[in-house]
Amino acid sequence: MADNDADAPLYADLAETVLTLAREIRLREGDLVDAISLTPSYAQVMRYVSTHPGATPSETAEATGLLRSNLSTALRELEKIGFVEKRQSTDDGRGVLLYPSETALANLGRVRAQWSEDAGRLLGRPAGIERATTLLRRLAEGLADERRAAGRQWSRRQM
Repeated sequence: MADNDADAPLYADLAETVLTLAREIRLREGDLVDAISLTPSYAQVMRYVSTHPGATPSETAEATGLLRSNLSTALRELEKIGFVEKRQSTDDGRGVLLYPSETALANLGRVRAQWSEDAGRLLGRPAGIERATTLLRRLAEGLADERRAAGRQWSRRQM
């Protein structure tokens, strides 16, 4: 619960706005002719692998909250389209490390450029954008930390 019960509706409105914004951003990705739009879970895997090259599949599953079986499916598909490269670990040669391909990095660059163009066109350069980004990142990381501490993973129980 929020520190002050009077703040509870503000936090709920923030979450609602973030969800709506995420949906609008996802819908626009389909309009990019020179980029491949990924499912939300595949995109989450690629965001993690792109920012943590050399991560293991176990690390990636934990960070994204995906079940190991769902991650395996995602990695197979992402490897098939040339977005993920699996390399043998130099430690023992048995483990696998994940790396984004140049194709994936170029795709991410195009998608991020579109996000930037859309936000810039609609918002200009408002004061506080860095602070807003920091607050949203802190919220996302805090929720992820709580999920990991509780040992929860993403599941398909939602309708």
